[in-house]
Amino acid sequence: MHKDAQDRREEYTWGVKREPQMKEKKDFTVREALQQQDVERWLGFITFLCEVFGTMRSSTGEPFRVLVCPIYTCLRELLQSQDVKEDAVLCCSMELQSTGRLLEEQLPEMMTELLASARDKMLCPSESMLTRSLLLEVIELHANSWNPLTPPITQYYNRTIQKLTA
Repeated sequence: MHKDAQDRREEYTWGVKREPQMKEKKDFTVREALQQQDVERWLGFITFLCEVFGTMRSSTGEPFRVLVCPIYTCLRELLQSQDVKEDAVLCCSMELQSTGRLLEEQLPEMMTELLASARDKMLCPSESMLTRSLLLEVIELHANSWNPLTPPITQYYNRTIQKLTA
């Protein structure tokens, strides 16, 4: 009887772990359709991926490297988004602020490419001031080795974003 209880526990554990992974995989493969049909769900999916990556660790204490490329792909797509510009850039900015250091530690060359895209977008005169401000903050955070910006700089960005969204 003890063995049956343990088997059920293992089944439950595997079911809990596999179900979100299968959903993530399905969402990732249909992300283009998701982006066009349900923007909030698409942004929520990217946020979820980044939260899992930033929080969960393997049994050896390592981040789940399997999520690194899908996250970079999603963040790059956020920067290239034409339909949801400001929401997409805001999501990208927030996720880079929380997981940028860890992503860069895993695959620095992909961060270099992503930041090059961010710089290009930031320098594009057709982008909104809000988009440009959000991207500049991320670039500055990266230049500061992902360490928190000084209070005056943080206050500057907070005030600027408040003005631009008012």
